Amino acid sequence: MSFTLKGVRVNISFWFLFFISIVSFYSHNFYLTLLSLVLHEISHTLMLYIFKGKITEIDLKLTEINIKSNVMSLPRHKALLVLFIGPFSNIIAALLFKDVNTDIALINLILGVFQLLPVESSDSDNMLQVIFNGKGRKILRIVYFIFAFIIFMLGIEVLVLSRYNYSLLSLGIFLIVKTLL
Repeated sequence: MSFTLKGVRVNISFWFLFFISIVSFYSHNFYLTLLSLVLHEISHTLMLYIFKGKITEIDLKLTEINIKSNVMSLPRHKALLVLFIGPFSNIIAALLFKDVNTDIALINLILGVFQLLPVESSDSDNMLQVIFNGKGRKILRIVYFIFAFIIFMLGIEVLVLSRYNYSLLSLGIFLIVKTLL
């Protein structure tokens, strides 16, 4: 499904809607997670607006929310601030809610920290692209693969020790596949 809203093209994949509809029935933390994602993306959007940037397209896919903008054409320090403010807002929200609601705090902490890890298509990936002026993509992919492999190996260890927890292993597999594609 696609539509235009105030000059911004919005694309929502079927799988994104399907995932949201299924998960919303089974997860009591789903709406808290969605709220944390909205906080993250609105923070990027507000900082981009402050620096007179423009959003051209929003893609809502199963594995990511991608806001296409002219952030890479902004001066380096402004682009880095736009990219950093999303994870920063989640970490601040985690600190603010740590004594009020631990679920909200944990969701925001995980989202904020994950976006700062060396993972392709994350905010840290975009920050590294700004720092290196878009050069060194092959080196960054190797770094991302090494990080994904470490997560995969830690996932195997957690699975062996716990005998049932495969979540970190699944994340490692996802990151490896994402890096190789």
